[in-house]
Amino acid sequence: MVDWQDPKKIQNEEVLPLHEKRLQTRAEECRRVRKNVAGFYFAFNFLTSAVSQLISDRI
Repeated sequence: MVDWQDPKKIQNEEVLPLHEKRLQTRAEECRRVRKNVAGFYFAFNFLTSAVSQLISDRI
């Protein structure tokens, strides 16, 4: 809990949300990158399996 009469605690409370905001944006960025990597991985696997299927059908 914050004692709003204490100016030092009020200053610290103003700094804290900025730090939390940075952590949230970092976490969101990591999730977005993870989704992108998963998507690329899925697409790569799909394409390689399709190509290998085509090659095996032609042989």
